[in-house]
Amino acid sequence: KKNEFNNININLKFTDKNKYIIEGAFDFKNEKLNFKYDFTYLNADASLNGHLKSKNIIIKNQTNFNLNTINGTSKINASLENIDSLFENHLYPNEVVGIIANIEFTKSSVFFKQAKISHKKNFIDLTGNFKRVNNEILLNLKANSPLINLNSLNLINRSKTKKKLETTKEALKSKANENLNKNSKYGLDYFFDALKYYEINTELLINELIHDDNSYKDVNFKLRKKNEINININFYNNFINKIKLKSKIKNDKYSSVIMEVFNLEIDEIKKMNKLSLLSGNIDLFLEANSILSSRQEFFKKLNGNLKINTKDA
Repeated sequence: KKNEFNNININLKFTDKNKYIIEGAFDFKNEKLNFKYDFTYLNADASLNGHLKSKNIIIKNQTNFNLNTINGTSKINASLENIDSLFENHLYPNEVVGIIANIEFTKSSVFFKQAKISHKKNFIDLTGNFKRVNNEILLNLKANSPLINLNSLNLINRSKTKKKLETTKEALKSKANENLNKNSKYGLDYFFDALKYYEINTELLINELIHDDNSYKDVNFKLRKKNEINININFYNNFINKIKLKSKIKNDKYSSVIMEVFNLEIDEIKKMNKLSLLSGNIDLFLEANSILSSRQEFFKKLNGNLKINTKDA
C-alpha cells in the first residue's frame, strides 16, 4: 500500500570475481528493516545467502538456483516477534513465532519439502506444493500438529482495552459492509471469483485443540475445491463421543450439510450453560440444504431433516 514502504536504500558492492554484496535498509510502517546478502555465481549456478533483520524480525535464508531455468532450493530460518505491530487488525501472536522451511522451486511451482512453525508449545508441520499448470493453479497442503492451544496464542493484543477492541471490530465490520455495498455482490461471489482458477486440496490434522476450557481431540479438517467446495470436519471432545460434518457449496451458492453427533452428553452442556431441562445422552443426525445468498436467506431457506436418538434422556 501507498506510504507503507519508505526510506528505501540499496547498495551493490563488488568484492571479488563473480561475488557481490547486496545490502541496504527500508522502513515498513514503524519498523526499520536491514538486509545483507552475499550473491555469487559460476556460469549459470548462483547462490544468495543472507538475512533480513529488524527489532522484532530475523529472517535468514540460503538460496541456490540456476540463472537460466530459475530452478532451485532455499532454506529459511525465521524468528518473528510482535508481528501484530506490522498490521492494523492485531490478530497475530505478539510472542516469538519460529519458522524453519526447506523449499524447492521452479518458474511455475513451489514445493514445501519440510516446514515447521512453532509458538510456545504449539507446533505445526507443513508439506505441500503450489503449482501453475496452464491457466490453473494447483494448491496441495497438509498440516499436522500434536497440540494447538488457542489460549496461549494471544491472537488479540490483550493490552488493548475492551473499548478499543470493540471499536476495531466495528471499524472492520463497517469496512467489510462498505466493500460489499460498493461491489453490490454477496461476498461468496468474490470468494468463488478469487478462487476461479484454483484447485485446492488441503488437510489439517490436530491431535488436541484447546480453546478456553474445552479440549477437542483428533481434529481432522479437509477442504477441497475444484468446481465446488467440499468441507469435512471430524473431532470429539469431553462431552461428544464423535462429530462428523460434511458440507458442499456449489457455484450457484446451493449448499448442503450433513452432520452426525454421537453420544452427546447433555449433563456436560448443562454445566456450561446452566440448563436443567434434560439429562442423559443423545445422538443427532442432520441433513439439510439452503442457499448462501445472504445470512438471512440462508436460515430462511434452510430445509432438511433432524433425527434425535435418546439414551437415558
